[in-house]
Amino acid sequence: MGTKFKVRSLKSDRMYGIVARDLRDLMTKGCQKLQIPRKGCRICLDKDGTEVHADNFSCLEDNCKLIILEQGQQWNGKICYYLNKILHDQNNEELIMIARRMLSDETEPRKKMLLKCIVQNSAGNITAENRKDDQEWFEGLESRFKTKSDYMRFSCGRRMRNYLSEVKSHAENVDKKVKEKYCAFVARIEKLLQQNKFNGCYFDRTAKENSRLCTDKGWFTCQVSMS
Repeated sequence: MGTKFKVRSLKSDRMYGIVARDLRDLMTKGCQKLQIPRKGCRICLDKDGTEVHADNFSCLEDNCKLIILEQGQQWNGKICYYLNKILHDQNNEELIMIARRMLSDETEPRKKMLLKCIVQNSAGNITAENRKDDQEWFEGLESRFKTKSDYMRFSCGRRMRNYLSEVKSHAENVDKKVKEKYCAFVARIEKLLQQNKFNGCYFDRTAKENSRLCTDKGWFTCQVSMS
């Protein structure tokens, strides 16, 4: 008889029931139900975006929720979808309110850090770049910083210089046999950093995409231990 599935498209959250014997049958019936062209479509788990193939089709549970993606579409699951919504949508008032409420009750450090980051970055005037358009963001910063990117480039460069200073000072603890090679290596690294302006572009959202570590909104992930 076949297995029952619930399918939807990327355009809507509405689920439709489909009974299918195999992956081909599911794809055909699903595309017909959703009224989307079959060519280039893929079927993925709605919860996390895992793609369904013929070899794992038999592992799917009854009433499994699936999403049928048209050619070129991507889906990484609901968690990634809502995080992306928080990062890129302009009207986040409801999401910010929920995050604030959760933050007041949260005690686990990692979750608290994430919620705090969401509130601080989403609630602010994130699209503003110049000092005059977001004076609150520049509060306490020297007047020479005219844009947010100016300060973030400086901040990243300063951090890189501090790291370099630590590495250079470590030369006193290096064995004499390799100290010369160590110093030469550090000097080479310093030269490369100078040529690249101490990688200040890493946190600069106006820099080219392949040069920065942050998004075009200025978001970046800090790999920090909370233990």
